[in-house]
Amino acid sequence: MDYFKLILFLFFFSSSMAFASAADFSGQSPFFRNSAGTWINSKDFASQLSSNTLTYEGQYKVQSPTAGRSFPVTVTRTATADLSRVGSAVKTVAKVLGPVGVGLAIADLVCSTTDICDDGFGSWGIESPLEGFPTTLDQQMAYCTGGICAGSEAPTQEISCDLAVNVAQFWGSNKSSGGVVAGSYCRVLDEQNNVFLDAPITPVSRCPPQYSVSGAGCVLNGSNQPTVPTDQDWDNKEALMNDPSFVPHLHTSGFDIPVGQPDPFPPANTLVGEKTTTLKDGAGNTIGTQVETTTITLTDNSTVDSPNNFDIKEEKTVINYDINNNITDQSTTVNEAPPSEAPAEDDITFDDVTDTDLEEKEITAPLNTTSWGGGSCPAPISMNTSVGNFEFDTQPFCDFAEALKPFILIVASILGAFIILRARKS
Repeated sequence: MDYFKLILFLFFFSSSMAFASAADFSGQSPFFRNSAGTWINSKDFASQLSSNTLTYEGQYKVQSPTAGRSFPVTVTRTATADLSRVGSAVKTVAKVLGPVGVGLAIADLVCSTTDICDDGFGSWGIESPLEGFPTTLDQQMAYCTGGICAGSEAPTQEISCDLAVNVAQFWGSNKSSGGVVAGSYCRVLDEQNNVFLDAPITPVSRCPPQYSVSGAGCVLNGSNQPTVPTDQDWDNKEALMNDPSFVPHLHTSGFDIPVGQPDPFPPANTLVGEKTTTLKDGAGNTIGTQVETTTITLTDNSTVDSPNNFDIKEEKTVINYDINNNITDQSTTVNEAPPSEAPAEDDITFDDVTDTDLEEKEITAPLNTTSWGGGSCPAPISMNTSVGNFEFDTQPFCDFAEALKPFILIVASILGAFIILRARKS
């Protein structure tokens, strides 16, 4: 009996799933909700991007409520990128694919918005603030730019010049380094006035602030090499990557983009059939024509909990015309498919019936029956031909039939179960 319960469960479950798919387009939608309940623009659908708004124009295959087959309905759906979750999307693909896998544009943006950059070997690294600083110095010597050691004291002239540009109280704003000239001058570009400013670089007989004294020279305090970012490092930088500049690059590279709830689209309809019939009277004379038009309309009925739920309406219009093409009669029939629903959960319990002693009855049945073939294999078959006498041994066929017996019994049992099942359903 348990097998029949299982068969019934599978039958009704598959039926409810087929019915629910009549107005659910999860597999055809460019926008879906992930396991966390947030909206995503799927990379599997080609969407156009403009001002952080994604627009999808495509066709949904809509099942007709009456025709028994599907028809393509052209729809347009839009959703706006959720900038509060862009950093999370970038972090996810960056950690998995690395700077090479995400592409140069995204890798450069990650580096410019955070201190996590390509380490030059195809992996991510956090830039050291001491990058470019020599590990050791042969002599105790530091360099200052502009005669003032206000944050520009460094182990080399080049580093001192670069640091001096970032000293706001010394150089002001809108400045960029032009490098070291004449071996002792730092050239700085005044971007606002488009002129160069030169400042002398002077040596100071002591170790730079980032170094400790080591004999006659200096040794760097800390590492000048990038470090591998941890998961916590990525989490700390996630908010910095909530930048709209990432959106077009995610779109171009074919990565999923987080979006807000898609905007509902206006009802989309498509003509699925038009039939013209000539009308005649009892004598066979033409008295007019009849035009039957069938249209399917798809209306967005989605909600946060049912993001791909739509109403399907099939409208059939019949118009009768007289011989002069004047309308004599008109009627419209509407068949509407119900909105998608979650498949019903069937609670099936086993062994919850109170035990009852079965009634026993002795019957008499003959156990000495014989099979149709007499229970033995036929004797060899002799054949006389013009080329000689032949004898065919039937034993191999009997052995083959005996081997098939278990399979025949199994097939017969399954067929018998379905016959009983159909009888119970009736």
